Amino acid sequence: MTARLAAAVDACRAGGPDAEVYRAIVEHDAWLVPATRDGERLAAHLVERDDGARFLEVFSSAGARARAAAVEGAELANGPWVELRGDVLFGSLPLDGADRVNLDLHSEHATHFYRDQLPVLAAWARVAAVERALAHPDQFADALDVVAGFDAYYEVWARDGSVSGGGPAGRVLAPDSAGRRLAAVFTAEDRATAFARALAEAARGADWGSVDDAPRPVDVELRAADGGVVFARLAADGVDGVVFNPRAGCAPVALAGRVLGVLASRAKSATRAAALWPGPSS
Repeated sequence: MTARLAAAVDACRAGGPDAEVYRAIVEHDAWLVPATRDGERLAAHLVERDDGARFLEVFSSAGARARAAAVEGAELANGPWVELRGDVLFGSLPLDGADRVNLDLHSEHATHFYRDQLPVLAAWARVAAVERALAHPDQFADALDVVAGFDAYYEVWARDGSVSGGGPAGRVLAPDSAGRRLAAVFTAEDRATAFARALAEAARGADWGSVDDAPRPVDVELRAADGGVVFARLAADGVDGVVFNPRAGCAPVALAGRVLGVLASRAKSATRAAALWPGPSS
């Protein structure tokens, strides 16, 4: 298991946030999956236990797979194996009908997910996909479709309806040293929460990085909406641009205001990528 994955699992076991584990899993670039390719689809090779439960064994490295194979035998030692990014692997359900997905079986930091937990993992995979599309659009056939079609953006709004930094309708804008009206949009609740914490610090005197460094509102609420709603609303409000994940513990990404109409239009027709898995194997 990579150092990041191991550290995230350890932190979670010690009472840390689950979000760190989910992010580490879905952002891992090279999961090894026992599967056979059939065009754009995969057929998983599941391990069936004595009680009929079907497990999918997934490994973060060849070394982790070898260690498990030394215990389990030929079932894990033999191929074929497919290498997939975490957002691709876990963003596509139903994972061939697996009852449980084991990650790095027999390792010190092994973890697993039951079938009813997989939708949460899939939601985090969609977060990873949209963040990757924003940061590395060249890795996608159409990154704008991924951004437009995302279904769980967050914005931060002042509860008292006050206008913060010139923002319309109480929306809290991203800090900008040039004084532009840049909407702040977040790809996950923890990103928006980090921004809200930064607002509270600014209200106590921390630098906010804007032309107007007046205290920012601390009485805020997070509002979630899909891409179609968010981008149509921002395009109608006439903001100068949008910043994804400002002051949120990751590198922010900015887009010009003229792109908002394009994103709103794309959101109406955006469809999720076809599932990797054809469905439960017989």
